[in-house]
Amino acid sequence: MSQLKRSMAVGAVYDIVVGLTIVTALEPLSRVLPIPFPSEPFYARMQGILLIGLGVLYALPAVDLKRNLRVVAGAIFVRAVGGGYLLCYTATGTIAPFFYAFALADLSFAIWHSVLLRKEHGIGFAHLLLRGDAD
Repeated sequence: MSQLKRSMAVGAVYDIVVGLTIVTALEPLSRVLPIPFPSEPFYARMQGILLIGLGVLYALPAVDLKRNLRVVAGAIFVRAVGGGYLLCYTATGTIAPFFYAFALADLSFAIWHSVLLRKEHGIGFAHLLLRGDAD
């Protein structure tokens, strides 16, 4: 298994586990972690469901990298934007400092996937995302 396939599998499992945890254990999480329980938990749980969906999508290249190489490019983009968004909001004090961990995780996945995409396929994610070919 290529390192890129493995990195996508790890990212998929991470998102699915975090998503499932948000959906099934939101209230206990808010008691254990330094984050407030949301006043409207529906939206937080919906975000958990969306994370599960991303995890399933990110699992596609882990199963068949060649057929789903553009998903890697999309994953890099979403991870970088999501991590940057979390980093900005955490840095301004808008959300709990605990969210630095999630920002760091997303940015680390984006860098890891990007480096492996370049190393194994000789292509940057932006080219692949916009053009759709690895040539």
